[in-house]
Amino acid sequence: MRKIVPFVVLLLLLLASCATVSESESSDQSAFPADAPSSESAAAAETKAAPEPEDKPQTAPEPKPEIKPEPQTAPETKPEPAAVVVKTYLPTRESRFFDDGDLDTYTEYRYSEDFSLLSRTLYNDESRVVETETYAYNADGLLTSSEVVLADGTLKGGNRYRYTSEGLLAVHEILDEEGEVSMTLRYEYENGLPVTWSLFDRGNALQSVSRYTYDKGLKVKTELLSSRLELLEDFLFSYDEKGRLIKEENRNGRGKVIAKDLYVYEGDRLVKEKNYRASTLVRVWEYEYADEGLWMKKTQKNAKGRIRGYAESRFLVKEEINWE
Repeated sequence: MRKIVPFVVLLLLLLASCATVSESESSDQSAFPADAPSSESAAAAETKAAPEPEDKPQTAPEPKPEIKPEPQTAPETKPEPAAVVVKTYLPTRESRFFDDGDLDTYTEYRYSEDFSLLSRTLYNDESRVVETETYAYNADGLLTSSEVVLADGTLKGGNRYRYTSEGLLAVHEILDEEGEVSMTLRYEYENGLPVTWSLFDRGNALQSVSRYTYDKGLKVKTELLSSRLELLEDFLFSYDEKGRLIKEENRNGRGKVIAKDLYVYEGDRLVKEKNYRASTLVRVWEYEYADEGLWMKKTQKNAKGRIRGYAESRFLVKEEINWE
């Protein structure tokens, strides 16, 4: 009996020891859920989840292509039109004097508000009317007629004018004291410039023809022809670089110079005119100005410089604005 009891006690201790070990293992296994990853899987997952170290070289982003703006073409700028004031000096009174200073005659001019000439009246040295010419215009402002009446009211003569559809003078009829056509002038044009001027008598028979030649818009030659179109005489015109007339020569039908005129300028004003017969000086005209060009004196001298007479003129100024 004594030997059996210790054996039983030893067996009980071994069973208790096994139970303890089993509980310990169960406790260790409960620390990992059934679905927990293995250590290798966890390590791999940890490796993937870990951020890349800051010192790892970063790939530079590819640069975006530079977008250059389309070159802008500056809009074409046209120069602003410039206003140019053109002044026209219209005579209001012209007086003629003898070489001793005595008055010969004077003429007065009257204008409308738009500067159209309405009348021209000639007076003697006693301020008595000699004759008066009046002018009429159409709706376009073109001169259509004029008539000259003497101091006693009788008709001296007149003119009638007809135009092309472009407003160019086509026919000029000269009237006698009866108001009848005594002569007719007919004009032909090229590029807006008159190229022929034909004169007919009251029976419409051709009397003469004038032909004009131009260079750069300036008349350089006029030929006077007979009714048979034979050259009778011609006139040659020369200009300076400003387009001002400086010389006019008159030649006969054989080309010989029979007269000439020379013109001299100072600034923009004519100051002297010389008249020659062939090559001989016969007359000189000298011009003086005052009051900003509103007064002019024209003195006639012979070849020796002696005064033969003079004229004084007063003007008004018509200003027009041209855009260039």
